[in-house]
Amino acid sequence: MGKAARNRGEKKNKFYKKAQQEEAQTPMSRELLSGLDSPEEATRISTSGAISAMFGDIQSDMNFSDDLSSEYKSNLEMVTKSNLLKKIISRATDKSPLVCMNILGALRNMCVVGGDSFISTAYDLNVMEALRSLLYKNLDVLQKGSETDKLIVCNIYYQLFSLLTILLDYDPSGFYQLETDGTHSICDAIQTILAFSPASGAKLLQLTDQMRLSTAEFLTVTEEQLGSSPAFLQQVVAFAQQQDWPLRFKLLGACLSTASLKDRAAILRDAAQILQHAGFAAALAQVDALYKQFEAMEAPAPKSDAKEEVMDDVDATSRMDTEALDGGESATAAGLVAQAQALTQQLNAYLGVLDVAGRILSRDDADAAPLALPTELPQQLYAVLSSTYAELVAQEPQGKQAQLLRSALVVGVLEALAALLPYLQQAQLLSVWSALVAHLQLSEDVARTTVSLLWKWSQCVGGVGGFSDSVNPVCFSEQVAPLLPLLQSGCGELEVQLLNLLAALLTRVQGAPAKNASVVEVCRQAVHCLDAETNARNAEVLGCFLDFMMTVFGSDAYVPVFRSLQCTQTVMDATSALQKALRESASELDEDALEYLNEILSNAFAFISWIQGGMN
Repeated sequence: MGKAARNRGEKKNKFYKKAQQEEAQTPMSRELLSGLDSPEEATRISTSGAISAMFGDIQSDMNFSDDLSSEYKSNLEMVTKSNLLKKIISRATDKSPLVCMNILGALRNMCVVGGDSFISTAYDLNVMEALRSLLYKNLDVLQKGSETDKLIVCNIYYQLFSLLTILLDYDPSGFYQLETDGTHSICDAIQTILAFSPASGAKLLQLTDQMRLSTAEFLTVTEEQLGSSPAFLQQVVAFAQQQDWPLRFKLLGACLSTASLKDRAAILRDAAQILQHAGFAAALAQVDALYKQFEAMEAPAPKSDAKEEVMDDVDATSRMDTEALDGGESATAAGLVAQAQALTQQLNAYLGVLDVAGRILSRDDADAAPLALPTELPQQLYAVLSSTYAELVAQEPQGKQAQLLRSALVVGVLEALAALLPYLQQAQLLSVWSALVAHLQLSEDVARTTVSLLWKWSQCVGGVGGFSDSVNPVCFSEQVAPLLPLLQSGCGELEVQLLNLLAALLTRVQGAPAKNASVVEVCRQAVHCLDAETNARNAEVLGCFLDFMMTVFGSDAYVPVFRSLQCTQTVMDATSALQKALRESASELDEDALEYLNEILSNAFAFISWIQGGMN
């Protein structure tokens, strides 16, 4: 159970507090409340559509900007300050399917805009109760409804499972509110949805695919809860084997608990084949081109001296109706949006392949032996992941959207490669480091994932995992130096990871550290980590810094280095800063972090006493 579940009932989030303290209703919120309460179905449909539009289609908005993000957040504040959110949730079970569809889209995007705070509020307002009712009440339509009804219901389930995936990723305990409606079980519902296969209708077929993919995402976040239903999971696996690879991998990824070693090896071979023929460079270039075209179309038209076009009422009404059906976009713009969405979904599907491969290779217990895979398979995967990484980092996308996609794919490759490390031969391990540190600047996520991988690397290489310029395999000037500027990034999490990595390397240095200029330089840079003001106020960075100091300089071999750097005062200042940070931010830390940091603080006082006693 996540921290949200632990904290619920102990303290309310900021949105909930505002809602209780201010019950403020603006003219807009009153109008929306009135519209949702209307006995007229058409009014409820238009009102719910207006609410959905207030948060846009965040997952596909081609011209999404910081200004638009600010507008969405302002709209969310208006919703949560009044009692409008409670009414919105209640309308998720409206008798009109179109109202339900609009409400689901709005709630999903509100979760994206508001994050954990909003999601916690939605749980407090019993959102899962409403969604359970909606989950079960439309199953018959998939079998007996008209094509139009099926289109709407497919859209409902597509959005419903997208929303449930977000909610349950935050707090998995919500699953148990969905298990049954008294007649059907969640397994029955999913089997009905996956089995739905329309005979015709391009739009219905497209929505069916989206609904299935969304359902598969839901299965992935509920894998632990569904593990008690092995017969159901076996049926899902049998269904998955008949599907194209994007859906197949999502479904198989949700059923890994039932997979044998032979099954897992087959999935890994399949993953290697798919990634080998992905064509990332062409896809990213195409995404870039589509967004450039769209931006050119959105640019303001130059002023013209031509007379304003005059239309009669009939022509004007006709044009307005056409624009309304197109969502206010021309056919060309709508086509660009559709192509960009399709390419984005395809590239995200490769992330699913990488995720499943990484999960198969990973061991929950760090001391557990790697899977007994066929000898050639890890080598095949290493070759594919290495070439995929090289292809991705060689690209230079210009647009923000393509850059974000490239960054996400690089992170996916790095995470899969990290899981593969224990399976690699020593010579391959020693070549990994230099291939990765040259691309830390691609994004903060790439830097963080790279450092995390390198820390795992340091645990895999055994006795040769230290570094120096001549003795050990990791050369300071080429491979460690590029990491050191990250100590001042101000990210927090990145500094923590990097200090842990450097400590792991420094404790394995061969020879006398004080006589190795590279080692002394790394220690000096680490000591100055707290020069960044944000680091000096961050409790977790302070704790990790002190842990680094005690781990490294607590060794007799490093005492001369400590004395040469004259950093006693730095340790004392960091200890005082951590003590203050814990007093001021204890309520923001979870129990495990608080216990760890208090232990660090206690050890730091003992470390200072040892320093003052001469470090003997």
